[in-house]
Order: sequence, then structure tokens, then C-alpha cells
Amino acid sequence: MSSEYVELIQSLQLGGYIALSCFALAVYELAITLADEIRIVWRGKRNVMSILCAANRWLLLLPVINGLVGALYTSQLSLPL
Repeated sequence: MSSEYVELIQSLQLGGYIALSCFALAVYELAITLADEIRIVWRGKRNVMSILCAANRWLLLLPVINGLVGALYTSQLSLPL
């Protein structure tokens, strides 16, 4: 196998690991602040600000999931379970 292919495969695999790390960090951030979100946003009065706050937090996952799926599809990253 030529060195160009090896470098390409390594860079795709690295991209997959970076995408997985971003996903894990986003989920961790959501998990550690979920109690505060429930107390402040969901149990409070519904208004535009509470809806924007919730949308901002949960829509954060969409580009991260998109990057993870793209990295998995592109590099066929095998994740140990």
C-alpha cells in the first residue's frame, strides 16, 4: 500500500476519534448541567428566553452527531465496545 493511502486512512481515523471526542464532551456537558436546566428552564415560567435556552442546548448535538456519523461513514471507524 502506498504511503499516500496510509496517510489518508490515518487522517480519516484521527478525524473519527476527534468527532467521537466532541460527541462525548457534548453529552458530558449536557449530563452535568441537566439538573440546573430542569430547575431553571423547565420548572420555570415558559417564555421566549426559556425556549431559546433549551433549543440552544439541545441543538448543539446536531452538528456533533452529524460530524460523528460522517466520520464513521467515511473512515469506517471501528469502535471497541
